[in-house]
Amino acid sequence: MKQWLVYLILSGIWLIAAVVNMADGRPSAVIGFNVFAAVLFAALSAGYALLSRKYGETGRWKRLLHLSALLILVVVFLIILLLS
Repeated sequence: MKQWLVYLILSGIWLIAAVVNMADGRPSAVIGFNVFAAVLFAALSAGYALLSRKYGETGRWKRLLHLSALLILVVVFLIILLLS
């Protein structure tokens, strides 16, 4: 299975989780993080699809893509911790 398809499926799962959490009346921080995770996985999926067409299956751009996603995730976690 292509890696971009896996990330697209994970994005859909997080989006479904956000809808279920909205229906259950969860706090907005939980719903916001679910939406953020869905957007992050969708961006990873788009990045994989675009970069694999341009550069093929090399490892350097994969590492950079994963590193950028990890840095974004750490920044969002720090912001959530500072706000709560």
